[in-house]
Amino acid sequence: MSGKVGSSNVRFEGENYKNINLAEYRTMKYGERISGNRLVKKGKAFLTNQVEAGFTAFKQALFTIRRHWIRSLAVAAVFILGLFLIGLTPAFFISFFLLFLLMGFDSRVPLGLALLCLLACPFLLIFNSEQGAEQLAIWVFGFLVIGIILQFVDLYMGGARRG
Repeated sequence: MSGKVGSSNVRFEGENYKNINLAEYRTMKYGERISGNRLVKKGKAFLTNQVEAGFTAFKQALFTIRRHWIRSLAVAAVFILGLFLIGLTPAFFISFFLLFLLMGFDSRVPLGLALLCLLACPFLLIFNSEQGAEQLAIWVFGFLVIGIILQFVDLYMGGARRG
């Protein structure tokens, strides 16, 4: 920054402001002021890439489920049968495991879901929902077990399980 602070010939120099003067800076909106910030740009790019990767993975999963409709139907039948015989939560985890095992989905997804559930547990405890936090902790354990078993299957098969 050069010149007097109160004068209009003050210039902001550097990569964040691209050589603008004080009068131009004052007329800019807040979002325009921070848009040149490298950290903000990197954060936006990271989130954009993650969202695009998520949508791509979701479309690929739907395509795989449609392509292997017999396996999908078998997993759905196991879920419905397990729902009546052993309950909702065990039926969900068994079906989830079979879906990821038979379809060859990425084995890191259950581990990511476990981390998300684990991050939500303190917030449930803050809001005095101890029963919800306990149930979520059970889900964390289930996702961790599934993720680790799928990681061992990937290790044993040499990565050939993935599509």
